[in-house]
Amino acid sequence: MDLDRSPSWYEALVGHLPDVLVVCDRALQIRFVTPSVQVQLGYTPAELHGTSIRKLFLEEGWARFLEQWEGLAVHPERTLDLMLVLQPKTGEWVQADVRVRHLFDDPQVAGGLLTIRPMPEIEAGVVQLQDYIKQLKSAVKEQTQALEAKNQELHDALEHLKNTQLKLVESDKMASLGELTAGIAHEINNPINFVSSNITPLQTDLAEIQELLKQYETLHKETNVEARLNQIAQLRKALEPEFLFEEMEALIKGIREGADRTRSIVNGLRTFSRLDESDFKPADLHQGLESTLMLLSNRIKNRIEVHRDYGVLPLVECLPGKLNQVFMNIINNSLQAIEGKGNLWLHTQQKGNAVEIRIRDDGPGMSEDVKRRIFEPFFTTKDVGQGTGLGLSISFGVMERHQGRIEVESTPGKGTEFIITLPVQQEATQ
Repeated sequence: MDLDRSPSWYEALVGHLPDVLVVCDRALQIRFVTPSVQVQLGYTPAELHGTSIRKLFLEEGWARFLEQWEGLAVHPERTLDLMLVLQPKTGEWVQADVRVRHLFDDPQVAGGLLTIRPMPEIEAGVVQLQDYIKQLKSAVKEQTQALEAKNQELHDALEHLKNTQLKLVESDKMASLGELTAGIAHEINNPINFVSSNITPLQTDLAEIQELLKQYETLHKETNVEARLNQIAQLRKALEPEFLFEEMEALIKGIREGADRTRSIVNGLRTFSRLDESDFKPADLHQGLESTLMLLSNRIKNRIEVHRDYGVLPLVECLPGKLNQVFMNIINNSLQAIEGKGNLWLHTQQKGNAVEIRIRDDGPGMSEDVKRRIFEPFFTTKDVGQGTGLGLSISFGVMERHQGRIEVESTPGKGTEFIITLPVQQEATQ
């Protein structure tokens, strides 16, 4: 078979084209259309043959086509590339890319060739946009609920801390936790303010995207679809949805980080506030040290550099809340002793059946007389109103109850180091 002359060869070729090819004469009457028109627009080729191509267009799309078609008469060598609204047999509208050119350079010789490619991805884009907004709403709702839950936990932990503080003042004559109230409030406000500042721009971004979606959703009700599409295109360009999506993801990430920071504060408060526990139990001493540092972070940041040298420690049988009280007394004293910027070193290690915790600072140190009296009740080197003189005395009593010991090494001008030694397990029931 001679392919160059075989009509069936051409028929097979055009029959498999996904785009719709339309050949019209100078009067814009359809003379040929590919079978793909039935799939794309619902018409059979026979239904369209001999009819005006106007049948394929909505009113505004047809007016725009005629305007551009007349321009081809001046420049017949050009190819038009138009985005037009077509009307399938079903009566619904469809957005399509339409390429138009004369069959010959002389428009008086023959009509034109139209290549029509429907753009279903625009409709798919609307669906995708709806799904994305739904996911964003769900993520915001989830993060908001998590934040509310954490805030409630934080409130409960603070209430528990207040009750614990009263018990400390009444039973142990120690008010160091009371001194931390402002610092804790500051640490709590930081993540809450960060989350709050992200919510307003996030709501604004969602409102802008919802407005864009609303324009798409009401498009089918419009009589002047082409004009509305142009308005939507301008609105979309002004809103820059890609930028909005990136911004919203960053805002949600910020909310999540704020919630995580709130969670860490809650966990630290939970760990430290176990002062009413009266039973010995296995505990992670590193967790106790870290919760103490967290509560003191407002006094540490931008001033004190903390150096951690943690060894591998087993769980230690102890009263966790009481040990946290000891850590608080020692570390807080070090922070108060350091004037300006300074350093704090934390070292832990296991020694046989015991563990050792060393807490050292590079403050002014203390004299032999002060060092000798440091664990006496009501002894203090602080100004009136800045200390009760009971903190280290209470710490000494806590260590005795744990069958451990607390020692101090200090030299004037070279800082101070407290050494805590604890048995891993208590020898008898306390």
